[in-house]
Amino acid sequence: MKIVNLLITLIAVLLFISGCSTQVPKEKNKVGDISRHSVFNLDAETIKNLEKGIIKEHL
Repeated sequence: MKIVNLLITLIAVLLFISGCSTQVPKEKNKVGDISRHSVFNLDAETIKNLEKGIIKEHL
């Protein structure tokens, strides 16, 4: 019975150690074309309109 408990403990420790050692790749925010992913086109004219409280959608 002691051997079974020892094996279960050893397996649990090994699973814990292997779970901690794996590296998750970091996700990078890659957006090639901003105008396709954005509802608003933030150019100079749009920024001036926003200062006046005007919002136009870019479709």
